Amino acid sequence: LKGIVPSELANESFVTFDRGLPVRREINRFLRRHNAEVQVVAEFDNIENIKQAVEDGAGSAILPEPSLRQEIQRKTLIKVPLLPVDGNLPFVRPLSIVHRRKRHLNQAVMAFIKVLCEKDRTSKHDDLDTVNIQVRQNKF
Repeated sequence: LKGIVPSELANESFVTFDRGLPVRREINRFLRRHNAEVQVVAEFDNIENIKQAVEDGAGSAILPEPSLRQEIQRKTLIKVPLLPVDGNLPFVRPLSIVHRRKRHLNQAVMAFIKVLCEKDRTSKHDDLDTVNIQVRQNKF
């Protein structure tokens, strides 16, 4: 299977991230934008649990390819790429930078954040197809 367009996920059983997670909100927006109303059968807060549910036959999921390499190699899961629609990238996960509260970010880190933000502004893609930068402080 070369891949599917996002709308082909409509009415499929779908295993996904918990509702409160930013990646879940992005996936929901992505699916809505492509008129793919899925049937959410399970929600988890981490990739490993999602992969296990899919391996157990609960449904399909949208996950980052690097996290699936072992399962693909063992043939416990298969990879079906999302194909571009109208020249747009199919889906890019949001990126978050987490750092300790009250810790000053050094110049190298700030330069890295600046590069990521520049990439976001110069992207040719709209909405979900850009690098979403969120700098968050944890509560340590």
